[in-house]
Amino acid sequence: VPSDAEWSELETHLGMAADQLELNGQWRGTDQGDQLRDEFTPGFHALLAGARTSVGSSLYLGGNGFFWSSTGSGANSFYRRVTTIFSTIYRQNISKRGGYSVRCLKD
Repeated sequence: VPSDAEWSELETHLGMAADQLELNGQWRGTDQGDQLRDEFTPGFHALLAGARTSVGSSLYLGGNGFFWSSTGSGANSFYRRVTTIFSTIYRQNISKRGGYSVRCLKD
């Protein structure tokens, strides 16, 4: 599972400006979310599998993809969100109680 820094590395590769990388709790970048959804973009194809809430219900299947990072402390960790509504990528530090997808990296 990539760290927050490894997610930022991918976002930089896709053209996100450096001053956008550390923004938290907001949509960042320009078209990097679109690029992650495009199956022909090298590096990662984000499938929009939605999320599982902390009480077990499912949300946003097919319209949003939520992806954990391995960076966090205590009960929280950073995640990324990609959606069909915005072209950008959301980043936030949130409780680990929900069920999100993971992106695997090969060492």
